[in-house]
Amino acid sequence: MSFFYEFEDLPLAIVDGVPVALISGKADIDYANRDDWAIVLIYVEGQKPNELVTYLPAPDDLVDLIERRLLDDDQIGKLQNAVDDQIDADLQSVGAKCP
Repeated sequence: MSFFYEFEDLPLAIVDGVPVALISGKADIDYANRDDWAIVLIYVEGQKPNELVTYLPAPDDLVDLIERRLLDDDQIGKLQNAVDDQIDADLQSVGAKCP
């Protein structure tokens, strides 16, 4: 199963304790259970001329940076919570009790 995890103002770096190079987008997360999940695709927010904000596949050079930031100590808890919430929602939609 999969879902999209949206991130806003994710800093690509921390310089002297200050978050810099903020980026927004979404990650496509595949999951089997709470402990078995992976980021499979990353999209970044962009804007084409005369259009509203859209999501485009992240360029290869950004994918590694974004993935490392999403999986670092500052962000991994948020991502794990999103996986847990999605699984809870899946269980509730089929009427199962959450483990």
